[in-house]
Amino acid sequence: MTRLDIMMVAAFLDFATTGMYAIFVAITNIVLIPHIAFSSVVAPLVAQASKNKDFANIKDLYQRTSLNHLVGSALLFICIIVNIENLLMLMDKMEYQNGIVICWCLGIAQMLAVAFGINGIILVNSPYYRLDLLVKLGMGILAFVLNYLLIPQMGYIGAALGTAIVIIGINVILTAFIYHKMRIHPFSGKMLVLALIVTALCCFNFYVLPSLDNIILDSLYRTLILSLLFLGLIFQFKIAPDINALAKDVWGRIMRK
Repeated sequence: MTRLDIMMVAAFLDFATTGMYAIFVAITNIVLIPHIAFSSVVAPLVAQASKNKDFANIKDLYQRTSLNHLVGSALLFICIIVNIENLLMLMDKMEYQNGIVICWCLGIAQMLAVAFGINGIILVNSPYYRLDLLVKLGMGILAFVLNYLLIPQMGYIGAALGTAIVIIGINVILTAFIYHKMRIHPFSGKMLVLALIVTALCCFNFYVLPSLDNIILDSLYRTLILSLLFLGLIFQFKIAPDINALAKDVWGRIMRK
């Protein structure tokens, strides 16, 4: 979707704005790294479970991977948001400061996409695999229409908003269809707790943490403090039991050496 919006920004706006928009898109796509990295591992498991009609296993994979991936994406989102202004200062591109809203808009949309989980993988391994292509074609058309309407009115913010609507829309449709046919979904109350943690840490960064004169030191100390707070809260509230178990296992091996 983002390739289409970049092309349409270039068509409607100037090349400098297109370059700025492309940079912010690339930065926010970092949020998807956990989901992309581990989806290739999960796909064969879903395929095997679908072949065996093991819907209980599919549901377990659906919920566990969505939560685990979302924890990783949330940490990356926090790191992006707290460092984006310092990054622009280091690049001497403060004229791009107004574009930070792109990071918020697309970053939140990408996190929601991660929260919706492996719906595409589940669908393509089901008897309804043709719907995946139809929905993506429909959303491609919607992306074109939204960008065509919003970019002339709102500029690059319109492009970000249109793309965010499409990202969320396609996931809502796929997830609703899977729930309708299989009665499974990826959501849990822990996702709400995770959202509150991310919101609280972003507010803590903007309203409590002091700014340092040295840009690099400022970024390092913000990233370190917020990462430690995030991980501490994740472990304290047992948001992702798989991550807690992995951390305990690693720590145990370290202590035995």
